[in-house]
Amino acid sequence: MYSSVRHTILGAFSGISPKVWLLSLAMFINRSGSMVIVFMTVYTTKYLNFSIEQSGAIMAIFGLGSLAGVLLGGKITDKTGYLKVMIVSLFMGGLLFIILGQIRTFIPMAICSFFVSFFGEAFRPANMAAISNYSKPEDFTRALSLNRLAVNLGFSIGPALGGFLANHNYQYLFYADGLTCILAAMVIAFFVKTPTPNETTQNREVKSKLTGPSPLKDTPFLFFIFLCTLYATAFFQMFSTMPLYYKDVHHLSEYKIGLLMGFNGISVAAIEIILIYKIEKKLKPLQFVMLGAIMLTLNYLVLMFATNFAWLVLSMSLITISEMLAMPFMSTFMIKRAVEGRKGAYASLYSMTWSIAQIISPIIATQTIARDGHQSLWMLFALFGIIITAGMHLLHGYTKNYEEVL
Repeated sequence: MYSSVRHTILGAFSGISPKVWLLSLAMFINRSGSMVIVFMTVYTTKYLNFSIEQSGAIMAIFGLGSLAGVLLGGKITDKTGYLKVMIVSLFMGGLLFIILGQIRTFIPMAICSFFVSFFGEAFRPANMAAISNYSKPEDFTRALSLNRLAVNLGFSIGPALGGFLANHNYQYLFYADGLTCILAAMVIAFFVKTPTPNETTQNREVKSKLTGPSPLKDTPFLFFIFLCTLYATAFFQMFSTMPLYYKDVHHLSEYKIGLLMGFNGISVAAIEIILIYKIEKKLKPLQFVMLGAIMLTLNYLVLMFATNFAWLVLSMSLITISEMLAMPFMSTFMIKRAVEGRKGAYASLYSMTWSIAQIISPIIATQTIARDGHQSLWMLFALFGIIITAGMHLLHGYTKNYEEVL
């Protein structure tokens, strides 16, 4: 038994590039400070006395900054390289988090929130391109899962620690987020080496052969992006209005909210990469995404009947399973679809789905809650899950006969 478990763990982590491990270390440090976004709606409504609509607007502005960041970040990554983009985006994002913590009024907070998210999300396409370049094609999904393991291990620490800090002073959250961003930038700057001369020559040759189509001309991929946007919109409730639901409807303290959110991170960190290693060859990527969409739907159906903390744990478990099944294989489909030299563009467009979701998700949620209550919101997002499942099934059927896709 012990030997079998040991063999599985070693198999899951073997063959991954040392540079991917260093990128994952930087990501772990960065995400260990993931506190501000989780508690932003609670902070702005309960401590700055913003209305729920204003709070939703702040979260939507985070999404606008994210959208601008991934658009520019993807373009710059293809032109100047991923290392520079990652270092500058993390460092500037860290400084701006600290500044954001000093702001108390709506308009200055909205402006600063835009630029915090802009620099923070410019990192995403650069990081994905870096993982792709430092990984063998057959190891990419596991390399991505290692990076996500770092994200979720950090996220398991961040919200739990954030809940503890918030009970004492909300300002500590902004300092923690800012300083961990800066520390992550330093890890990349000092320990992730630039490409070798041979790698640089190869990259230049690839860039000179941009013969493949733009992702904007790839119709199946654009349909995939639409479905991912629906998924991200429903999923982002966990970070936008869900903490407010926990506090207002179930009367949880910030500490309990942090523990519940941290449960998601630690579960993904403990399970995902081993799960991917065991199942990745059993189905096609879009089939795993379909299963993830089903779990997302069940999560919102459960919330419709949630009456106590146990129901909330069940809901969080379902959305955690959904995340582990859907997100790694969404990225796998994206990177396999991209032609050489266009990976930054494909990664940028894919990252935009999460940015667009950050804009529309809090607006949809706050307006629906203010008008019709949480039950209507859960019904709406359960419908999203059904649409995603059906859409991924159609897309899988359309693309499965094309070797260049999968």
